[in-house]
Amino acid sequence: MKPVVLLISIFFLLQAITLHAQKKEDYRQQDGMDIRYLHVMLGKLDAEDSWTIEDDNGDQVSADRDDLIYGGVAAQIGKGDGIFQYGFESGGLISFKNDTSYFIKSDGGATARLRVKNELWMLDLSLGGFVSVRPWSWLRVYASAGPSIMIGSMAIDDDDVSVQPLDGGSIADIEFEPSSRETDVDVGVYGRAGIDIILNNGFVLGVSARKVDSEMDFGDNGIIELDDTQYFLTLGQAF
Repeated sequence: MKPVVLLISIFFLLQAITLHAQKKEDYRQQDGMDIRYLHVMLGKLDAEDSWTIEDDNGDQVSADRDDLIYGGVAAQIGKGDGIFQYGFESGGLISFKNDTSYFIKSDGGATARLRVKNELWMLDLSLGGFVSVRPWSWLRVYASAGPSIMIGSMAIDDDDVSVQPLDGGSIADIEFEPSSRETDVDVGVYGRAGIDIILNNGFVLGVSARKVDSEMDFGDNGIIELDDTQYFLTLGQAF
């Protein structure tokens, strides 16, 4: 299903739910851990120069990857008195990409291009705390941070690797012998900030930015280092 179709489907589903729900308390008067927000997120991460491999000579070369597309959910549960709210946030994001990347290697006056087809999937799980300001019933600004666990896996077949000369000379002395599949787990931290527009029925439209800093070591398949900002569109519900 295309992302736009998925978001539209989620929109009408949440609308149907909220039409049958009656809010009995004002958002400023909720007690205990009764303030809840749900975000369905769709966004991307710039993966420029994120992938590094090492050839048999010990030389390292990097390649650009296409943007990584992420989808997932985040839930916040908290408490507050009036405008200010605080509590816990948990979330999960997943990304899957079939890609072709190119590494450029020069050696002995010759230049070659290494073409590598690959399959990459990543799962990002997080649990942290959040604070938010809701000066009006329709507007909320929030920030969250905490630990995260990233799980990734990359698959490359031997016949998915080819070397092509670029300058008419001999092929540069570069060899890349990947493993069929390599998996890694990295523990780090995350930070997220965003703005919610909250409609009268509790439906949420928003944008958010999430900082990620992670290094996935896929052994013979190389290293992917993600140190950039993810940008998301969010749909959701305030309960």
